[in-house]
Amino acid sequence: MNKFVVVAALALNGGIVRLSKAQADVRKHALQPVKGAKVGKDGEASFEIIKPVQFKIGETFGFEGNLPKQLAVLAEDAESAAAKAKAAAEKAEAEAAKAAKGQKAAALGAEIKAKREQLAALDKQYAAETDAAAKDKLGDAIDALQNSIDLAADELADLVA
Repeated sequence: MNKFVVVAALALNGGIVRLSKAQADVRKHALQPVKGAKVGKDGEASFEIIKPVQFKIGETFGFEGNLPKQLAVLAEDAESAAAKAKAAAEKAEAEAAKAAKGQKAAALGAEIKAKREQLAALDKQYAAETDAAAKDKLGDAIDALQNSIDLAADELADLVA
């Protein structure tokens, strides 16, 4: 029995379907249990359609054989639908990761720019400073800031590589 997922409102006029108990209960006036068919552990059972039955978008059902060609566009093979859903989820996850990576790269770029501006200001102070002790402290601050810039630039390079 083939399993299908309804992608557009669907009406079946005949055939054998496999439905959950809840699905069968709302359509009991149009179904007849198939004699000798076993009820599954999940409560699904097989029924013969004796009057037209309708299915809503998103419902799943089993159908013995292939759907008529004109109805096949209204329901998709359940395995195919699951594969498409998985692919869509993976694509969305990849796009979200790419967006997060872009945001992090932008933040690192802004951080590097701000630190370079600080470095330029410290370089000017260093050049203007005449006191040796103060110049040593400024030199240490410049070295620490340059190391911080280098680390952020390396992280950015790894991120965009």
